[in-house]
Amino acid sequence: MTRGVMVRLPAALVLVAAVLVGSAGTAYAASSAAPHRPSAESASEGEPSITTEAKAVAEGGTVRVSGTDWQPDTAVTLLLCGQNGLVGTEACANSDSRAATTDARGAFSRTLPVVAPPQACPCVVKAVAVTGEHAWAETAFAVTGHPVEPLPEDGRSGTERLAVLDAKLEGSEGVLNWFGVPPERRLVLTVANQGTAPARNPVFEVGTAQDVYAHDWVDRRWNGTLEPGEQKTVTLDVELGAAAYGDHRVGVRYAQTVLAEQSWQVGRPWGLHLLGLLLMVAGAWGLWRVAQLLRRRLRPRGGWRASVHTSRPGTAVGRLRDRMETYAEPADDVDRPREPKPRRRRGPRLPWLSPDLPAAHGPAEGAGTPESAAGSVAGSEPESAVPGSDSDESPDASAGAGVSGAGDSGEGGVSAPGPSPSAPSRR
Repeated sequence: MTRGVMVRLPAALVLVAAVLVGSAGTAYAASSAAPHRPSAESASEGEPSITTEAKAVAEGGTVRVSGTDWQPDTAVTLLLCGQNGLVGTEACANSDSRAATTDARGAFSRTLPVVAPPQACPCVVKAVAVTGEHAWAETAFAVTGHPVEPLPEDGRSGTERLAVLDAKLEGSEGVLNWFGVPPERRLVLTVANQGTAPARNPVFEVGTAQDVYAHDWVDRRWNGTLEPGEQKTVTLDVELGAAAYGDHRVGVRYAQTVLAEQSWQVGRPWGLHLLGLLLMVAGAWGLWRVAQLLRRRLRPRGGWRASVHTSRPGTAVGRLRDRMETYAEPADDVDRPREPKPRRRRGPRLPWLSPDLPAAHGPAEGAGTPESAAGSVAGSEPESAVPGSDSDESPDASAGAGVSGAGDSGEGGVSAPGPSPSAPSRR
């Protein structure tokens, strides 16, 4: 039983560790995905916030603004805005803004002059991070002596204000994109409604541009509702043209205001280049085959292919010899087929007349040589050919006598055969 417990204990520890790691990862993802709340009144621990030492100051005075829970060593811009800053920076006193830098703990303190903003109150003091992670915060503030007007009720007039807190492109290239298929991506946005009216089914404009060219904007409707102060994740599809490559820029805008922009680097469609190379090779091979076919069709009759191979047909040496003989013929004989050469039949030769007889087996000293035998035979021929000769011997007998005489001229020589015993003789 103890052994079973020891075996199950590591498995239980691994399971507990996996649960702890999963919960920690979920908490980290939730904390990283959670955007910063801009309002100082609703700010919680760990979120950027600002406070003022006074809630109302007359025009011409100053107010100290303090911030906490910001990123360390971050530049922050302080602004005094009217109409709660809902219509953008045109409602803020931009010329009298101040800059501050957070310390190692993420805190800062800066004096801001109180001036009349371009639009009526209600007013707010806003802080926006210039460097590092995108973050901002605001707090209510009153400018004594500055007029106060109600906020507009029409959402199109400024109460519906969308801002992009985060933007990224998702997706990757596939094999089909190597062959010119239009590349596609998903533009994932974290959109917050910083206005006072809900945004229902907003229509965004997504544009793509290459290098220094202008964007080509296309409408993309997102189905949903963003309540004031709410933020959601919006996904929009982005597509480039066929066989597009190079550095591209993807932008999104709403109400003629660019909210975010991302870079997109697209690789070259190498598959198209490979297909083009293969087509060129196939076309060249096809032209070569057509040229060979035409050459065979238009070849004149009686060429070297029509000649008879007389020297060992089927061997490389024989084919080369036939080609050389064909090209050596005169021009007027090209169209005339050659007649096959008659083959000479070799008859039997006497051993002493054979040129292949080795020198080691030649005749001994004093023996008759083939030349002497040939001379004897040649000398006997005129005697038998003289007209009126009394010799009644037949040519065969004469030849036999000449050969036997040549054989008797030496010792140890090869003797020629004598006349046949059955041969007739007149002696």
